[in-house]
Amino acid sequence: MLTAYFAANAKYEEARELTYIQFPSRFVYHSDIKEWTPRKQGTAIGQVPNVHPAAGDLYYHRIIVNIVKGALGFEHLATVGTTTFEEYRDACYALGLLDDDNEWHDAIVEPSFWATGRQLRRLFITVLIYCEVGNPLKLWNHVWNILAEDILYMKQREFHFPGLILQDEELKQYTLMEIERLLKENDKSLADFPGMPKPNTSVLQEISNTVLRHELNYDTEKEAAEHDKLFTTMNEDLKSIYTSVIDSVNNKSGQLFFVYGAGGTGKTFLYRTIIAKLRSVGKVVIPVASAGIAALLLPGGRTAHSRFKLPLKLSETSLCEIKYGSMLANLISKADLIIWDEAPMAHRQTFETLDHTLRDLQAMEDSAAADKPFGGKTNLLGGDFRQILPVITQGSVFQKKNSEF
Repeated sequence: MLTAYFAANAKYEEARELTYIQFPSRFVYHSDIKEWTPRKQGTAIGQVPNVHPAAGDLYYHRIIVNIVKGALGFEHLATVGTTTFEEYRDACYALGLLDDDNEWHDAIVEPSFWATGRQLRRLFITVLIYCEVGNPLKLWNHVWNILAEDILYMKQREFHFPGLILQDEELKQYTLMEIERLLKENDKSLADFPGMPKPNTSVLQEISNTVLRHELNYDTEKEAAEHDKLFTTMNEDLKSIYTSVIDSVNNKSGQLFFVYGAGGTGKTFLYRTIIAKLRSVGKVVIPVASAGIAALLLPGGRTAHSRFKLPLKLSETSLCEIKYGSMLANLISKADLIIWDEAPMAHRQTFETLDHTLRDLQAMEDSAAADKPFGGKTNLLGGDFRQILPVITQGSVFQKKNSEF
């Protein structure tokens, strides 16, 4: 009947003086041919079926057809002056048919001075469901920071990570997730409210990764200050290595470097400078060492076996115990650089095992990574071959044991 009404407005000039609800007073609808024709006798009262405000844009569409005269199509109904709106709700606002939602804004802001975040979120979903909010998105943008007041504390306890820091966008995602959970308890969803944002599952998965969060939780300003202090005291040889590694990271070249030098030549100093530089710009660095004492000298350092889940018994076909999609796998996927100190102390198969694992993990997202060393990740190895145990050619087990003393 509505589309036939559009056709009648285009055909009959007198029809353009009527709203849709007034149409039956001067026109008759013929259901067999689906057409309106001028009424020859009698009169009738028009009636539009009731639509609940929770129906969204259909509710505003019902308001519009009771106001607009001579509509020639759905776009005409949503046009005010020379502006055609994408949603009927916006057209209703432009026509002055809807009041603003300031009362609902105040209803949430006022109790925020004494209510908890959990209580405010329940109040928010009550307003959404029962109070016919005209613009849910505007209400959300006005009060989201109030609703997220206790989210950071909740996540710090949940992840057992007291130093966790969440940015505004991350707080929004977690708050939306809490709102969605409360709406589900009432058989509703954020999708039922036009304009309301939805939780981004990929963002939630990333910020829920406590291993990755720990690597991204460094104070960038503090790291930048540390980098500037270290960089100014570097000699030319160290700066040359520093520049090569940083260029490989920035260009995603995936180069493999080895820094060879005796103790005291500045290898750890170089690592610290590179780590500070990359962390100051939000990049992920994984610093490891073959020995626990060496790992303690690296900021955020771990032993290679601990970080990469290397098996204790190695073979030509060994793989690290890292499953695709796990928190550690996601950390490695996001890593821009891997630093491995005291590399000569590790067995050859240790690096082969890590190489095979990284190729497999990276190939899940980029098939070309399967043919790149360490899956295309930039690696900086370092150490001193003079610090490893001597190898006695053609020596017996007894001779090897004695050489350790």
